[in-house]
Amino acid sequence: MAAPTTTDIELLTEHFGYAPVHQHHRRARHQLHRARPPQRAPLLPRLPRPHHHHQNQTRPPPYDPATAHRHEITSGTHQLETLLFASIDKNFDLFEIYTMRNILCIRPSDRDYLRLSHYEGLVLPPDPTTPDVDSVTRLRRRLQASQKLNTMLRAERARNASLLAALRELVVHDAGVVKREDGGVAAAPFAFVQTASLALAAESGSESPVATTTAFTLSQLEALRALSGSLGRIGADLAAAPAGEGEGEGRRSWRRERLEYVETAARKHLERVRGLDLGEAGEVRDGEGEGGGGGGRRGLGQGEVEGLEEVASSLGRRTGE
Repeated sequence: MAAPTTTDIELLTEHFGYAPVHQHHRRARHQLHRARPPQRAPLLPRLPRPHHHHQNQTRPPPYDPATAHRHEITSGTHQLETLLFASIDKNFDLFEIYTMRNILCIRPSDRDYLRLSHYEGLVLPPDPTTPDVDSVTRLRRRLQASQKLNTMLRAERARNASLLAALRELVVHDAGVVKREDGGVAAAPFAFVQTASLALAAESGSESPVATTTAFTLSQLEALRALSGSLGRIGADLAAAPAGEGEGEGRRSWRRERLEYVETAARKHLERVRGLDLGEAGEVRDGEGEGGGGGGRRGLGQGEVEGLEEVASSLGRRTGE
């Protein structure tokens, strides 16, 4: 049999005061207590009580057989009563244990939920980790926010997956071609996304065009900062312009500056890229005029100039239509 635990001992000790069982226990002890004099009386002889004299108290009393007999009978009856009381207590304790286990049906799993009498009025400090209404509400709100965020992320993931699938269908990874129904091949509509980056890498002689572009952008930061500073000064000058100038005149000056900028940019493009020799008024020189062909640039012949004029006139007619 397993040794009883502390919980079992405390529970049994507390329920020893159970009224129905304890009442029978007290009655049995009371009956035994009432039976003490009748049990002791026949055993004691009817001897006269010895007289004690005050003189010679220092001398030990002489041995008296009657007194020794009385003492032996009293001690024996007391030991017998003690054994009877212990037997009654033990038997009623067993009866009370049987009552709890088989009549009251207190199972070991239910003992932690019993409130004993010595727990009355005992105030225990609350556990800081015990959840309350506010903590449960906050936790529920956090859970709802997490579920909402999870739903949004899943929807965003589905949209991104569908977009990537559509882009993979448009951009062919193998050779940038798609098959036709008649067996031929045609270029994919978005194949330039890959071919352009490959061509740029081939022209620059680098296998990492992104790094090259980034390095070029970083090299132009100083120029962009200087341009931004000059634009800021121009803006301050424009803000400090006299208010007497009319709005129409300012608009005309803005249009004139824009026209001059476009003409200058077009002139530089024609001279540097096309290799044309332009005059002061923007006319194309034929290479035979003054200046000897415009400082070493290749001049245009008479036929080339006429061809350019015909192309310009045809473009003007198409624009008018």
